[in-house]
Amino acid sequence: MEIFVDAINHCGLREVDYVGPRFTWIYQRKDGEQIRERLDRAFATQEWMDLFPTTKLHHLSSLASDHSPLSLHLEYQQKKMKVRRMFKFEYMRLKDRRCEEIVKTEWEEEEIIATDRVLERCLERCRAELSAWNKSEFGHVGRKISELQSRFEGLERQPSSTEQIRELKNTRVELNCWLDKEDVMWRQRSRLNWFQRGDRNTSFFHAKASARQKKNLIVGLMDANDVWQEDDARMEEIVVEYYNNLFSSSNPEDFSELLAAVQLKVSLAMNEELTRVFTGMEVRLALK
Repeated sequence: MEIFVDAINHCGLREVDYVGPRFTWIYQRKDGEQIRERLDRAFATQEWMDLFPTTKLHHLSSLASDHSPLSLHLEYQQKKMKVRRMFKFEYMRLKDRRCEEIVKTEWEEEEIIATDRVLERCLERCRAELSAWNKSEFGHVGRKISELQSRFEGLERQPSSTEQIRELKNTRVELNCWLDKEDVMWRQRSRLNWFQRGDRNTSFFHAKASARQKKNLIVGLMDANDVWQEDDARMEEIVVEYYNNLFSSSNPEDFSELLAAVQLKVSLAMNEELTRVFTGMEVRLALK
C-alpha cells in the first residue's frame, strides 16, 4: 500500500470527489454480518481537474454485484448565484508603494471630516478607495502578465538599439514585479501559512487555491431520507431544518442518565461537613 501511495504522489494524481453512498463494496458473511469498504476510486492529474473542475464520481446501486457501479460525470451546470463580493485585502498590494499612500491619504481626510464613528468611517473609506484602485490596477493579474510577456517577446525580435535595450530592461523589471505579485496572490489565496518564502511556484499555489474553492462549493446535500438534493431551494430547507433540530430542545424530563455520567467533585464527607448546622463558636469567630 505504501508503494501504491508513492506511485500516486509521483504521478501527481488527485482523488475525484464522489456523490452517493460512502462504500462501494459489500461482503455478506454467513453469520449475518456485513463488511463494507470503499475499494473503488477515481484519480486524475491537476491539469485534467482544471479542464473539468466540476467532475463528480457517482456511486450507483447494484442489485447483481457486490461492487457498486461508478459513473463519472464530467460536466455539471453550475448555478450562478448573485453574491456580493466581500472586500479582502490582497497582500500583493503592499508591493506597490501607492497602496500606503492611498490608505494614508484617505485615513487622514476622513479623520478631519468625520464627527462620530471615526474608526468605522476611516475603514470604510479605505475599503472603497482600495477597491477602486484594485479594479483599475490589479483587475486581472494574469492578463497583465500575458501582455508584458508578449511585449517582451516582441522587443527581443527587434533590431538591437539603445532604445530597444532600455525598453527591454524596463519590461523585464515590470514583468518580474508582476510575477512576484501573482505568486504572493496565490500564496495568500491558498492559505498555506507554513510556506512563507522561497522560490516562485505559482502553479502549486494556484492548484491549492482552486482545490480549496472547489471544496467550499456545495453542489448538493443529502436530506433526512438519504436522497441527494441539488436544487437550491431544497438545499436551503435542508440546512435550516438541520440547525433548527440541532438548536431546539426536546424538553426532556429525565436527567438521570446525564447526571450519572457527571463525575462527583464533592465527596459525601465533604457534603456532610458543608451542610451541617453552624455552632455558636463558629458564628462568633466569623463576626470578630
